[in-house]
Amino acid sequence: MVIKPRISESGYLTFKYDKTKDNKAIIASLQQNKQLNFIAQPYRPDILTGEFSVVIINGIPLYGIKRFPGIFSEKLDPVYIRFISLPGVIKKEVDILKVFLLKKFRVFPNICRVDFLRLNAGYEILEVELIDPDLFFRYIPYGMRDKAISMIYKSFII
Repeated sequence: MVIKPRISESGYLTFKYDKTKDNKAIIASLQQNKQLNFIAQPYRPDILTGEFSVVIINGIPLYGIKRFPGIFSEKLDPVYIRFISLPGVIKKEVDILKVFLLKKFRVFPNICRVDFLRLNAGYEILEVELIDPDLFFRYIPYGMRDKAISMIYKSFII
C-alpha cells in the first residue's frame, strides 16, 4: 500500500509499504512525523506507466496531464493533453463526478484535479485532489496559464 500525508505535496513523505519487506525506515519516518494526518491507499503497479490528471476550475475541465509521479519510478516531465483529446471514458467520468459533487454538496470546488489510472478494463479514478496548490500551479501548460489564473481569480471575487 501507499502511505502518505493527507496533503502530500507532490510526493513528500510518500512511502510504498510492502509487507514482505523490511519497513523499519518507513515506520520511523511516520513516527517522526506523527503530527501529520496520514492516509493509506492501495498501490497500483500501473502507476509506473503514468496517470492521467484532469484540472477543473469552477466546474470547467481545462486540460489533461499525463503525469509520472516519480515516487516509485523515474520522474518524467508531464505531457499536456487538451481536454477534448482525452479518452472519452475519462471525459464521461469527469461529467459523472461533476453531477455527483453538485448533487451531494450543491457546489463544485473552485479548483480540483481528478487523477485516473489506466487499467486493463478502462480507467479508475485514483483521487480527487482539492488542496495542494503545488499540483495546480507548478505545471500549468504555457498556453493555458492566463486562462487558468483568470478563472481562479474570478472564482474568488464572485
